[in-house]
Amino acid sequence: MYLIILAAPLISFLSVLIFGRWLNRIGACMITVLGMVLAVVISLVALYEVSFCYEVCEIKLINWIFIGDLKIELGFLFDSLTVVMMFTVCFISMLIHIYSTQYMEHDPSQIRYMGYLSFFTFCMLVLVTADNAVQMFIGWEGVGVSSYLLISFWYTRILANKAAMKAMFINRIGDICLLIALACMVIYLGSVNYMVVEGVIGYYIEEYFSLMELSISLIDFICFFLFFGAMGKSAQLFLHVWLPDAMEGPTPVSALIHAATMVTAGVFLVIRFSFLFELSNTVLLFIVLIGSLTCFFMGVIGIYQNDIKKIVAYSTCSQLGYMFFACGLSNYYVSIFHLFNHAFFKALLFLSMGSIIHAVLDEQDLRRLGSTLKFLPITSICVFFGSLALLGIPFLAGYYSKDMLLEISFMRHIFDGYFSFSLGVLAVFCTAFYSTRLFYRVFLSNSTAMRDTFKKIHESGNLMLLPMIILVILSIFIGFLFSEAFMGLGSNFWGNALFIKAEHYNMLEVEFGLPVIVRLIPLFFTLLGISSYFLFMDVNLFNYKLYRLVYLFFSNSMLFDKLYSSGILYNFLLFSYNWYYKFIEFGFFQIFFINTVKFNIKKFYTGIKYFSLGKFYLYIAFSILAVLYLILFVGFYLYFNFPFFILFIMLFSFFLRPFVGWHINSKGFLNILIDKKVINLLKK
Repeated sequence: MYLIILAAPLISFLSVLIFGRWLNRIGACMITVLGMVLAVVISLVALYEVSFCYEVCEIKLINWIFIGDLKIELGFLFDSLTVVMMFTVCFISMLIHIYSTQYMEHDPSQIRYMGYLSFFTFCMLVLVTADNAVQMFIGWEGVGVSSYLLISFWYTRILANKAAMKAMFINRIGDICLLIALACMVIYLGSVNYMVVEGVIGYYIEEYFSLMELSISLIDFICFFLFFGAMGKSAQLFLHVWLPDAMEGPTPVSALIHAATMVTAGVFLVIRFSFLFELSNTVLLFIVLIGSLTCFFMGVIGIYQNDIKKIVAYSTCSQLGYMFFACGLSNYYVSIFHLFNHAFFKALLFLSMGSIIHAVLDEQDLRRLGSTLKFLPITSICVFFGSLALLGIPFLAGYYSKDMLLEISFMRHIFDGYFSFSLGVLAVFCTAFYSTRLFYRVFLSNSTAMRDTFKKIHESGNLMLLPMIILVILSIFIGFLFSEAFMGLGSNFWGNALFIKAEHYNMLEVEFGLPVIVRLIPLFFTLLGISSYFLFMDVNLFNYKLYRLVYLFFSNSMLFDKLYSSGILYNFLLFSYNWYYKFIEFGFFQIFFINTVKFNIKKFYTGIKYFSLGKFYLYIAFSILAVLYLILFVGFYLYFNFPFFILFIMLFSFFLRPFVGWHINSKGFLNILIDKKVINLLKK
């Protein structure tokens, strides 16, 4: 029954792909939406049976790959981690499908769009349900391909095509790192099955190998490259530049792929391989550093953005940083809980941004918006509650997970804990600041939009508002409903899906030893961020040169694009042209090699023409000599060694010398002189 969850979106995609030209828009929408509704119902049953009834299910279909001792089966693993991710993906995807039926109703390619959504959902489900790393990698690549197709859906727009290629290129960096990690598993561990690797990894704790005269731990090496792969997919610092540009695609795509599902695949990868990462303290520290820096700097960049979708995109990068540093602190259950909550309120924010864009004639610059509260009352309520959940206001979804992340990091009482806590609370301030700015500038401030915009502004239709209202309800209550199951003391919700070393578990200290003042610090920084916006709202800071430089730096994404394009990519292309193309490819292969060969071939055939005397008997003589040389060569090479063969050729040539002579003419070519007696004999 569980396989129907994967089959439903696949059948929907194939139906639209094959019969799309005969289906009208309504037919394609009905097929894809009904497929997702079926997947959601069964995934909800799977969530109950596996996580609450403790019935882990493993399905083996066929023996897939056999290479030597390596055996890979096509199978599916349904444990608590899988069913939580599966329910999240299916439920959010179902709401996005419903939302898209009205959002894209005027697009002539809506049938193709709905097929792409179903294909993405299928690939994401393959990723989370796989029981081995190779099968997971197939889903990993599938979501990358579908992401490219959806970002470049409006392929007539140059920016959309560039954004899709940029996302594909950056993700290839992470994919190569992930492939290296999988190759190491195959070579050293002999398997890529999760259970097998978890069972044998204890024997390789002291395993080292040499690389460039350095002794490197095998587990550290595998974990580093696994995390690099996760960095690319989850848009962490240094590999984050593709995510804001991916907003060029349709807004529902951003809600599905770039907020709730695909960008969380990197977090899922780290949590799935928790049994490996727990054995590498070096990599865990590195994850904490990258995650903490990402959540802070992406929050700062979000303050200086003016595109409403890019603000939410940088917010996504920041929240992913929280999830990663929670993994680095070995609190995987808190990380997956924040991922679960974040999917609902971030999808709500993206869908609300789509409703705003749809209402104000595709305007995305918040400096040209304002005074839309009375025109968009339901959308404004959705943005309000989505922002409160994002801020971690008490008793909303974000409060139960994000505050727990910060509390656990504080109670580590070592460098990585205090470092992540400090940057985490600063990121809370940034989140409160840009969320307040977004809501105020869009709904409450005086409008700078054109009069025609207000003549045509309207609230979204029912099929767009229904998913938003459902997400509002879940953003309020979902954290409260699942907090005890996911993180409660004594809860067996996760079973054996997560692995945490005993010395890394500090939930008891958080529950009973955390000072009350520390619990209030995130709320204090949230209120400080809200009040700071209203305090500096009317202050013209551009009069100060330092602020202008800071604004230029952060509004351009800390100049990462400039660094990569002008600093790295340009110099790489320049090196490729000046050295590889001009010196090696053009210089050596084309000028030296090809021209030299061409000259020698021409010279050879110029010499051959001296043999072409137009005499038939000469051609017969040369043919006989060639056959004799070939027969003698094979015979003597088989029965004698090489020196005897050379000696025979010399004697044979000496025997022919009275009849056939040769000399080098003034032009350097070989002339063959045949005795007249031989010629007369051949004539007869």
